[in-house]
Amino acid sequence: MCSQEQSSPPGSQGPNDSSPADICHCAISNTGLVVGGTGRGELYLWYGEKHNRFKLLKRHQSLITFCEFLPDGSRLLTADMDGYVTMWQLLYVNDNVEVNRILLASHKDSVEQVCFYPNVEPRRIISCSSDKNLHLYDGQSGEVIKKMKGHSGAVMKLAVSFDRNVIASGDERGQVILWDTFTGVIKNKFPHVNEGIIQYLQFLCDSSFTCTLDNNSCAGNVIHVYDTLTGSYVSYLTMPTKIIAVSASSGTEQTWLLCGTQDESVKFVKVHKLDKNAT
Repeated sequence: MCSQEQSSPPGSQGPNDSSPADICHCAISNTGLVVGGTGRGELYLWYGEKHNRFKLLKRHQSLITFCEFLPDGSRLLTADMDGYVTMWQLLYVNDNVEVNRILLASHKDSVEQVCFYPNVEPRRIISCSSDKNLHLYDGQSGEVIKKMKGHSGAVMKLAVSFDRNVIASGDERGQVILWDTFTGVIKNKFPHVNEGIIQYLQFLCDSSFTCTLDNNSCAGNVIHVYDTLTGSYVSYLTMPTKIIAVSASSGTEQTWLLCGTQDESVKFVKVHKLDKNAT
């Protein structure tokens, strides 16, 4: 049991703290569980019909950089600036939530993102870090399978292909690498278009294309598109002003990109496969 009931909500002053804890990352499960991670490494779990019950999970020792539930709410993944990745098993007992913590092999620097494959056997967890490496874990036991090396800079972003067989990683120098999900072997590397930090990375159109956004593309308003299979550069999408946020829909023949820009507008862009039979 790695948690305790609290009598005061997050954000209130603790007995040894002079300032409130700020929630810096949060997530919600399909079952209604809510988690919030603070800059001091605390993890708060809210549950109950009206989210009126919560627990303070055994804390990390540094700022929470990532947290995400499995879709069924049975597990929670968290990570911190010290390089630690933790898997939490959540058990429901008589309208209560009991927690079992599994500490995964740590990185040597801040963990930037973690991905989990719940619907693929064997299950896999992948993390990326500022130590330039990715770690591939067994999704059931949490044991490390392989430490994946290939980047020359801090790895900032991960993306998972639609069939879950390929993972893409992007680093602070603009390098994008494709890996085999189950073996951790490099499948392809994309050419450097810019030397900027990869801020967004996503597969499009049933993973036929991969798009990136970095902080060194003109005014930060260009999305680059690559052919996933060959790694060749396909095209680019330009917005009128700097892109602040990007989201993508899933689709086989086409994908909608939603771009929020600095001029407080939202742009919809349709990316689709070309009809090879068209004349």
